[in-house]
Amino acid sequence: ALRPVQPGVFLAGGAAPDRRTILLAATLSTGGVAVARSAAELHRIPGLPRPDVPEVLIQGRSLARLGPDVVVHRTTWLPGDDLVVVEGIPCTSVARTLFSLAALVPEVPLDVVRGAVDEAARLRLASDDWLWWRLEKLRCRGRNGVRAFESILTARADSPTESWLERQMLRVLERG
Repeated sequence: ALRPVQPGVFLAGGAAPDRRTILLAATLSTGGVAVARSAAELHRIPGLPRPDVPEVLIQGRSLARLGPDVVVHRTTWLPGDDLVVVEGIPCTSVARTLFSLAALVPEVPLDVVRGAVDEAARLRLASDDWLWWRLEKLRCRGRNGVRAFESILTARADSPTESWLERQMLRVLERG
C-alpha cells in the first residue's frame, strides 16, 4: 500500500516517516533543495532550533506543488556552487545555508546566526575566506540577509579570537 506524504510523493507500506524522510519528500515534491534550518540540521551545525516543518528553496518564480507542511523560500539564482547532497537529500552548501539563516533575521535572532557561523568555522565546515567569497557572489540589491551576514563576518574579522566563548568573554568584559 502506498501512502501520500507530499503531492506526488508516496511512502511504501507501513513505514513511519522520520524527519529526514519528510524533508526528502518535501524536496521531491517541490523540486527544490533543503535550506536554512533544515539544511543546517543536515550539515549538523549545532545551536539552531530544529524547524517544525521542512524548509525548501526553489528556483524561479513558478509555483511548486506544495504540501500543507512545507515552508517554501524562492530565489531567482541558485548556482551549482550552492548545491550539495547530504545523506541523499539535496540541500544548500554550508555557506549558502548560513547566508539563508542570515536572511531570516529577526525571525532567527542575529546571535543565533552568529553562533551558527562560529560553530561552522569551529567544525571546519566553512572558512571565513570562503564565506566572504560566497557573500560577494550572492550580494545584490534587495537580497535579504546581506547586511546581517556581512555584519557577522566583519565582527569575526575584527575579533582577535577564534572561539565564540572567548568572544563572549570579551563582550562581557567590555560591558563591565
